[in-house]
Parts: sequence; structure tokens; C-alpha cells
Amino acid sequence: MHILAVGATQGTGQLIAERLHARGDRLTIIARSPQKVTLPAETIRADLIDPASLPADFSPYDALVLTAGVTKRPAGEALVKATEYDGTRHLLDAAAKGGFTGRLLYMNSIGVTHNTLMSALLNLAKGRTMHWRQQTEAAIRAAGVPHTILRAGLLNNRPAGTHTLRVVEEDIPLKLGTQVSRADMADLFVAALDTEASINRCYSVIWEESGPRQDLRALLR
Repeated sequence: MHILAVGATQGTGQLIAERLHARGDRLTIIARSPQKVTLPAETIRADLIDPASLPADFSPYDALVLTAGVTKRPAGEALVKATEYDGTRHLLDAAAKGGFTGRLLYMNSIGVTHNTLMSALLNLAKGRTMHWRQQTEAAIRAAGVPHTILRAGLLNNRPAGTHTLRVVEEDIPLKLGTQVSRADMADLFVAALDTEASINRCYSVIWEESGPRQDLRALLR
């Protein structure tokens, strides 16, 4: 499988890329700063904010994995919209024009349809990010591209497999205790790539209790 990854130079995106490389998938990474790519993968210097920088040919790719977003805090709404919403629309447009026939896998946050204290605080720190992420989901669905959306709880850097996972198709309100590890999310992305039943579905993912993790593919069926 040939996968184009956007957002793979840090965080969950980097963990996904490492797992795909380790299992032998062909990987191409779009990055604003290719020197930050730590894997021996093909790289394309491009920026979602600049549609002219995106590749013209998307036909070689079986899947697009999109985990890019604004990481700095505080961040103004203009930057958040340009990166998380406009950037995704630029990628969707380029993929459609470039002959892409695969699937888009997109990482979002839980709670995009709920108003909670945590979501309000996140909106303050990152210019209405929850609103723009909800609009991004709508743009993905409207584009008609096969997709899988994985909404993560508050991310931490704990190892994968230490907790059972709650994986549901309704949105879970974002609260202090709704956590999940980046490593678990990375494993779930890889499982989704291998699970046809996850196509055109949206999942919310959080930890439940300590203990052995379930079979990930089964959680996505």
C-alpha cells in the first residue's frame, strides 16, 4: 500500500508513519520542513496553506492520512482556519484534480458537536478550533471521497495497550478525563487502513479502564 501522510513530522502523525514504515508500506510524507522527517521515506516539500505547493498527481496513492493541525498555543482563528479547514479543502481539491481514488483518514478531536468547559478552553487557546474542525468534517463528507474519521480524546504520551478503548460512532463530550494515548490512536489508524468496514464512518475514541486492549479491527466493524 502506498500512503501519503500529512502531519507526520511529530505527534500522532509521526507514530502512524513509523508503524506504516515498520510493516513495509510505501510512504510519502508531505512536510513544510522536510528536514524534520525522521524516516527513510519519500518527502514532498509542501504546505496545506499554499495550494500551489501541493503535488499535481495523486493517482499513485492508496490512502491519505491527515493528522496536521495547529499545535502552538495561543493561536489566532485566522491561522486555525487556514490550517485546519482551508488546508484540508486545498488537499481535497488537489486530490480530486490529481486522480486520487483511495481513502482519506482524518484525525479530529472528540467533542466537536458539544459545548463543555474543556472545549471552550480549547477554543480560546486555539481560535475556535472545534468549530473549524467540525466544518472540516463536513467538507470531507461533501467532497464524496471515501474516508474514515477518528476523533481522539485528550492525547497523552503513554504507551499503547495499557487500557481498553471505547470506540463509538457518536460524539463524546470533551472533558478532563476523556483521554487516550497517541500510540493507541496510531495503532487504530493502521487498523482502520486494513478494515474496509470503517470506510465512510466516524469514530470517537477514549480510554476506558486499565487492562488489555481489545482487537482493534473488531472495534471498527
